[in-house]
Amino acid sequence: MASLQIYWNRCDGDVWGELYAVNLDDPHFDNLAGVYMVWLGGNKPAAICAGSGPIREQLAQ
Repeated sequence: MASLQIYWNRCDGDVWGELYAVNLDDPHFDNLAGVYMVWLGGNKPAAICAGSGPIREQLAQ
């Protein structure tokens, strides 16, 4: 079975970004595609959604 490398991207300061605060116009997202996961943190963490494709376009929906 082939292995898969997973890279978790964080915001400046090595912190998780809040979805509505992430600047999707940043050049970091130019031609960036892959798998993404959105989750709710806090006292009751939960997965909100997961998907794949062009990250900027998917998160903007």
